[in-house]
Amino acid sequence: MFCIQCGRSLPDYAKFCSGCGKVQEPISAEAVQPAASQPQAQPVAAAPSPVIQPASNLVGWSERITDPAFAKYLKNSSRWAYIFSFILFAAAVIGFPIYGEKSGELAMPQSLYYGLGIGGMFVAIAFLTNLARSRDKSWDGVVIDKKVSKRVRYDDDSSTSTTFWVYEIKIKCDNGKTKTIRQENNDTFYNYFQINERVRHHKGFNVLEKYDKSHDSHLFCIACAQRVESSVDHCPRCKCPILK
Repeated sequence: MFCIQCGRSLPDYAKFCSGCGKVQEPISAEAVQPAASQPQAQPVAAAPSPVIQPASNLVGWSERITDPAFAKYLKNSSRWAYIFSFILFAAAVIGFPIYGEKSGELAMPQSLYYGLGIGGMFVAIAFLTNLARSRDKSWDGVVIDKKVSKRVRYDDDSSTSTTFWVYEIKIKCDNGKTKTIRQENNDTFYNYFQINERVRHHKGFNVLEKYDKSHDSHLFCIACAQRVESSVDHCPRCKCPILK
């Protein structure tokens, strides 16, 4: 037993405390255990509040479109289009005469003319593509309709057919014109853009920017169309800023 006044350990039969002289009454050890040795109740830690990522930077047209990386990307794209087309041009001009001579199907200069024609076609495509990009303009609009259709493509040479799906997004521009975006067997943008959402087309690029991106867990790079998480700041593929 313990002294009811000073807590001194005493024999169970003791009637007086040998330390302070207090008259004792037998009680349990737990009742007289010094307060300092009693286990203290630990405060329950409050659960941390969930961190909510502010969505303010995902609403509105992004000012990051003025970043020099976009102008650099367009310049490099045009340059590589010409480089690639000239490589194909050279391959056609050299390849057709060689093929004609070895196969005996085309003689000079006919084989050379074929090569010049095919190669010139590649250069013309690159030129027209870059010309269309330089004349492109930015515009705003609203998604007004989405449609999925099943189509069949016939091959007259092999008498076979191929079934494919076409995903369409129709946009009403602020200038009154209507534009349609089509993709075959690819529903990526069809699922990304919703009816009544405002979108913006930036000059020279094919991917549209949403005005309100706050509900999207993923965004798209307007330069190379790479899909990234909304927390990513720069495209891992082309290094252009993600518009937000």
